[in-house]
Formats: sequence, C-alpha cells, structure tokens
Amino acid sequence: IKNGRFESTVLAISSKYQQLVRSGKDYVGGKDQFMKEIKKNNRNMIAFIIEEGDNVISNPETTPTSKFHALLLLKESVETQNTDFILQLNGHRQLWHTLEALGQHKKEVKSDDRGKDLFGATDTAQKKYSELFFRLLLECIQVWAEDYPLDNNNKNTRFAVVMNRLKQSGVKFPEKKYFFPALNTQKQKREPKKLKKTFDWEGAYAMLEENYELLSQSLEAGILEVDILQAFTQEIQQKIEAITSAMNKMFAEGEEVPEEYWNRYTEEANRSESILKAFNDFSAKKINDVMFSQMIQALIKPKQTPGEGMQQQDAAQEGAGRQEEEEKKDNEYQQESNDCLLYTSDAADDLLCVDLGGRRIIKKK
Repeated sequence: IKNGRFESTVLAISSKYQQLVRSGKDYVGGKDQFMKEIKKNNRNMIAFIIEEGDNVISNPETTPTSKFHALLLLKESVETQNTDFILQLNGHRQLWHTLEALGQHKKEVKSDDRGKDLFGATDTAQKKYSELFFRLLLECIQVWAEDYPLDNNNKNTRFAVVMNRLKQSGVKFPEKKYFFPALNTQKQKREPKKLKKTFDWEGAYAMLEENYELLSQSLEAGILEVDILQAFTQEIQQKIEAITSAMNKMFAEGEEVPEEYWNRYTEEANRSESILKAFNDFSAKKINDVMFSQMIQALIKPKQTPGEGMQQQDAAQEGAGRQEEEEKKDNEYQQESNDCLLYTSDAADDLLCVDLGGRRIIKKK
C-alpha cells in the first residue's frame, strides 16, 4: 500500500476508534465493525485495538468515559477467544504496567465503589464512569487470570502475575461480578481455557497470491520447464489444502467460517483447479506453450471478475435505458411545444422570458 493510502486508512480507523469510546451510544453503534475484524483474525486491527486501548487508558487527558469504553472493548475482544488477540494483549508490557498501577488505587479501602475518584473527576457522570472503569479493571484481571493462567508456552501469563501481585499487596477483588454476571451462578471452580491456535486467513491467502505471482513471472520470463511449473502448481495446491484442512477443523468444532473467507476459498479452489488442469494438459502436450501461458495468465490476472463484468454490463444497460427515456421525453416536448429557444447573454435581465438553461423563449405566431 502506498504511504498516502496507508496513512489515510490509519487516520480513518483511528477517528472511528476515538468516536467509539466517546460515549455509550457510540460504543454500542460502532463496536461491531471492530469485533468483526477480530473474528476475521485481522492482525493489524488486533494490534491497533490493544495499542489504542493503552494510549487512551494511560493518557491523563482522556475522559473516564473513554477509558471505560477502551477497556470494555478489550474485554469483549477477549471474549471472542481469538488466540492472537489474547496473546498480544498478554504481551503488551506497557498496558499491563498501567493496569497494575491503576489497580493499586486505595487498596486499603475495601468498598467496591472506591474507584469513583480514580481519575480525579469532579463531574457526577465522569465519577460514575471512573467507578465503572475501576470495577471492570479488577474483574477483567481476575477473570482473565483464572481463564488464562498459562500462555501457549505453559508460562504464567501477565494476567495471572498481575493478579497475584495485586492480591499480595492487599488489593480486594469484587466478590460479585458486575460485568461477568454468568460467573455469579457457577458453583464449581472453572477450568482454565486452552489457547487454541487461530488460523491466519489473511496470511494464507497472501502466500497463495505470492505463488500466483511467481508462476506468472516465470511464464513472462519464458520459463516453461515442466518440473519447475509442477513445483509452482504443487505449492498452490498445498496452500489450498491447508486452507481446506483449517475449514474442516472449524466445522468439526462447530465454529463458523467468516462468509468473506468462505467466498474467497470457493474462488481460489476453483482457480487452483483450473490451473492444475491447464498444467496437466500442457505436460501431456494437449496444448502448446503459448496457449498454456495465456490460460494461466488469464486465471491469475483476469481483466475483470465475472461479477464486475455483470455489474458493468448492468450499469451500461441501465445508462442506455435512461438515455433512451430522456431522448423520448425530449422528442415529446419538441413535438408538443411551438416555442423556439434562442440562447441569450442577457438572461439575468429577462427572468420571466428565459428557461432554466438561460435560453430566451420566443413565441411563434
């Protein structure tokens, strides 16, 4: 991506994030687009949400309202059980340094509402959000530490380390959960959750595109040795098989594959099958090298997708229909009217005698 486009995209996302944490209404209306990206395992968005969360929470200039919603977004993101998100959140040293320091607030006081003066707010609403933030903070640390005490290398997570340090320093955690109400009715101790490896959809398709590009460049360079081309086609097939395997695993575990990745998979599976068929025909000498190269390039770099072609065709037909209708109206108007139109430069002086185009209307006798 060119720097200009990348910077404008980041600014747009940052603006949406700042609006998201601004109020409860904005949060409810805007959080789904961020949740969707996490479920798609968009690693850039995962890193962005965690980094922005740290920026908002640690910045003394942001309001308690914004801090609360930034932390709430982290909570709801963890609840997607996206392994990459949880591991990146666990690995963010600066954020956990900030959260641990905030968790020490008035540790000698045992009241659950002791967070209302956490940020020194004087406004009643901001005091309430300060109290909510502090309660959410302690509940998140406790629940995350219990759910994920160990990382994927069987080492203590920062969730667990920070909770243990806070407990040792005398911090009282809420006995009743306000933000995790389902846990209040559980009588048995919860089992720790396992961090399942999340399939990297974006990475898999990016690698597939790289294989396509290498195959295309080889053909453009006139490399048509069967063993080299076979290596390229095998690489493509292996990538498709890896994606197929990941999807089958998700189906077996009752998980949903994001619709856009399923649609992309269908397209890529069909494309790779066509490439493999063309290669088999070429190696069996059913088609010559020129025809093979043209077929592969058409599959790898299509001028337009079928969907785009249909859209352009529909748009052209719609435009032609509108033009025909306008011409018909103009003909009817000219047949019914006996007026003669003459362009004039003094239209401003004859407002009652000119049409909207600035043309003088002369009545025929």
